[in-house]
Amino acid sequence: MKLRSNIRVMARCCAVKAFLVVFAIFFAGISAAGDSGVDLIPLEVFSAAHGYRNASLSPDGQYVALLGMADDQPNVRIIRIEAGAVSVVAGFEFPQSQIGRMVWITPADLLVSQTVTPVEIKPGSVLQRRLVRIDIENRRASEVLSFGLNRLMANAPGSILRVLDDVSGDVLVAIPPDGGFFPSVQVLNIFNGETTLLEPSSSGITTWLTDWDGRVRLATGIDRKARSIVRYREPDGSSWVDLSESRVFSDGNFLPIAFSRSGRSLYMRSALGRARDGLYEFDFDKERITRKIYGHPKYDIGTVFLANFDREIAGVSYIDDYFQVDYLSDSLKEILTGIDRHLPEAINVILQWSSDKDVFLVLSEQIPFPARYYIFQVAGDRMTELSYGGAEISRYPLVVPERVTYYSSDGLEIPAYLTRSKRQQEQPAPTVILPHGGPWVRDYITFNDWAQFFANRGYVVFQPNFRGSSGYGTLFQRRGYGEWGEAMQRDLEDGVHWLIDQGIADPERICIAGGSYGGYAALMASIESPELFQCAIAYAPVTSLSKFANSFGKSPYRKSLQSAIRGEDNKAPIRSNSPVRRGKDVAIPLLLVHGTSDIRVPVSHSRDMMRALRKSRTDVTYLELAGESHFLYRPSARLAVFGAMEKHLQQYLAAD
Repeated sequence: MKLRSNIRVMARCCAVKAFLVVFAIFFAGISAAGDSGVDLIPLEVFSAAHGYRNASLSPDGQYVALLGMADDQPNVRIIRIEAGAVSVVAGFEFPQSQIGRMVWITPADLLVSQTVTPVEIKPGSVLQRRLVRIDIENRRASEVLSFGLNRLMANAPGSILRVLDDVSGDVLVAIPPDGGFFPSVQVLNIFNGETTLLEPSSSGITTWLTDWDGRVRLATGIDRKARSIVRYREPDGSSWVDLSESRVFSDGNFLPIAFSRSGRSLYMRSALGRARDGLYEFDFDKERITRKIYGHPKYDIGTVFLANFDREIAGVSYIDDYFQVDYLSDSLKEILTGIDRHLPEAINVILQWSSDKDVFLVLSEQIPFPARYYIFQVAGDRMTELSYGGAEISRYPLVVPERVTYYSSDGLEIPAYLTRSKRQQEQPAPTVILPHGGPWVRDYITFNDWAQFFANRGYVVFQPNFRGSSGYGTLFQRRGYGEWGEAMQRDLEDGVHWLIDQGIADPERICIAGGSYGGYAALMASIESPELFQCAIAYAPVTSLSKFANSFGKSPYRKSLQSAIRGEDNKAPIRSNSPVRRGKDVAIPLLLVHGTSDIRVPVSHSRDMMRALRKSRTDVTYLELAGESHFLYRPSARLAVFGAMEKHLQQYLAAD
């Protein structure tokens, strides 16, 4: 059997059998908990890209752009919207890259922000940000502008700030000179590629914000001592005023969202000394907060949806157990009621709408299946599903997770989600602990391909929102600062004990698996608590805390990242909590996987770990994916990883 050219496999252990790339043959007849009559979902189905990752509606409601995968390549598909129907206009394949924002500049011209990633990320690798114009009328995609980026800026979602003129094709873009950290603001014409400097880069300034008329009015960032920088300018373009010492901004715990319609105040996300982030209005004339626009009594707010045509806040999201959006306008609430009538058993979110408020782009999720995009047309009360790449998995029996709660050893309440396999018939059962990445994100009830895969193979899946997770308030998140390998790790261990005490998990058949921070946690578990686990799976893990804390060079956010990892007193034992320093202590079978094109956690983390594991006496298998990113998008790479995980679990966590 020959390896696929884009996948490299390495394996080492006393009795390890090096495997190549796993194919569909591995799903046949493999069961972790006996044959319950529920069909195993083929590996190819799990490995496929489940629908589209992003969508953008043109301002006149004539087109929608959908971002997905065509085989192993990113693809932007343009769909024409007609009365009660949609049709494919064209598809544009992009080279291996991370695609950020897709913004309509004119009703028939889309600008796509793309970060081209080399097959292998090395120290000093030059990354390129490309702005590509998709010309709908001529069915053509062409590069408008290209510039260099460092890794920190490459991880930012995009460079497009605001459309200035949808006739002339002028748009504001943020471009860091010489690939640095501090972007300038330039006017770009998408038709001829010409740029005009509007605001020069300034040391410490990382973010620029315009008012609704496209005037650059706010500059924010951070200085070398990790102090906030906030500068404001009047609408007439007068000199910048420094607001950095304002008590509202000085602690850095704020996120500018948009100017008000009048331009005299700022909508911003902040905790303002409270337990949870809310949405507030800051009055520049009075230099203080004048009202709270929105807040949830239990959870942080998330995405703020802007009504661009009305120049106001349209809605605010939060997550309880599900992703929810509260719309602030009565007209949107009425539209959502109509959408819910068409899709009554789903969680429906209005993402965008046309200038005449007749065409609405809707994201609909019927738990536990992948979300789907729809077009809702008010005229005629028509709901039309967009072509959908995740339909196949929706034909299989997936499992709805349930929320549970347990307590850490120091008394902290930890919310978690439990996915009980339909194939699993026994209690206690073989179990996979699945900590999320980040760690400054959180799990909730949604389609999770890893959780559904493990559950379909007969395992109970446990997803704890350990301290440090976001969404539960500032204090809960800050409890994780300096606790990598410490209290955050103990929260996972306490969850395992709870599962055993409840009779849910078989103490002799527990594995821990995760990606990014979750991969780090899996490695630390293999070192610190091997008595609780029979195996571990780590995808794209952080293996050196010092390397990760310093990974973005002289970034202005370096101190903040270091503080979150080392603790605010800078006393966290990061050496002993770096898996790469303790390779000889890994005491359970390990599957380690990493993509070579990962710009968030470079593949060198896992390569260094493999060198450190030479002194380990346990079974270790290393799977390296050439050209794969941090997010495991490509179906061929997904097939390899899901197959490898299945084999690993079957070998070390097999049921009786």
